[in-house]
Amino acid sequence: MEEKKNKRGRPKKESVMETIAVRLPFEIILEIDNYVNQIKQNFPGMNVTRADAIRQLINKGLDIKISKETTPDLEEEKRRFWD
Repeated sequence: MEEKKNKRGRPKKESVMETIAVRLPFEIILEIDNYVNQIKQNFPGMNVTRADAIRQLINKGLDIKISKETTPDLEEEKRRFWD
């Protein structure tokens, strides 16, 4: 009977993660760092990185349900962006 040996190193992740590079203004990076520090204060001993916080914030943002009344007029948004 064969015994299963534990492999050395980090276990495989359940999902594949892609790496993306994003440029952010310094002010937003400071807000993210403040968010990380707040989590660390609320949960001492928890190792939270900037990347962890960004993933969590993106997931929270994607979970927000936008109703039809609050959906912006896309044409108006385009004009504001390009003008």
